[in-house]
Amino acid sequence: GDRLALLLEGPLFTDRWDRLLLFEFDLASEQFASEVKYYRLTRPHSELPIVERHKVGELLFLDNTRILVVETDDGHGREGPRAATHKIVYEVDLQRTDHEGFLIKRPVVDLLRLPGTARTARGIESDFPFVTIEGIERTNDGGLVIVNDNNFPSWSGREPGSLQDTEFLMISRGCLE
Repeated sequence: GDRLALLLEGPLFTDRWDRLLLFEFDLASEQFASEVKYYRLTRPHSELPIVERHKVGELLFLDNTRILVVETDDGHGREGPRAATHKIVYEVDLQRTDHEGFLIKRPVVDLLRLPGTARTARGIESDFPFVTIEGIERTNDGGLVIVNDNNFPSWSGREPGSLQDTEFLMISRGCLE
C-alpha cells in the first residue's frame, strides 16, 4: 500500500532484551512516522545460549492496522543440541498496546506444529524447523506462503549435516482460523 514498516530483527545493544523497535515510513510524504512502536520478543535475545535466542525473520502488512510477524529462535532441525523450539507467526495490531506500551500480538500458526493441510514441496509436513524463515506472503484465498531461505550451503533443517533446498510452505486459510 502506502507505507513501509521496519522491525529490527533483534534488540539494540543498549535496550531491553525483549524490545524491538518498529518504524513506519509513509511513501507519499517520504517521512518516518514520529511515533516508534515496540514489539516484545517472546524470549530473551541476548541472555540465552544462541539456539534459544529469539528474533524476527519477516513481517507483512495484512491491512492498514495489522501485520504478520515471523518470530523464530536460532535452532534448526528436529533433534539435537540446536533443535528448533520456537517458529511462530503472530498477528500484531499496530493500534493496540498493552499496559507497558508493547504492541499486542496473538499467535496465528506454530510452524513446528503444523496442521495436516500444510504442504511443502516435499509433501505434507508436520513442521518447518529452519533458522532462516525469511519470507511470508498471503495467497489469493487468504492462506499463507512461508519461505525458508536455507543460506546454501551453511544450514540444514530437516536432516542435520545435509544440504537442504529452499522450501516454500503453503498453509490454507482454513488452518489459520
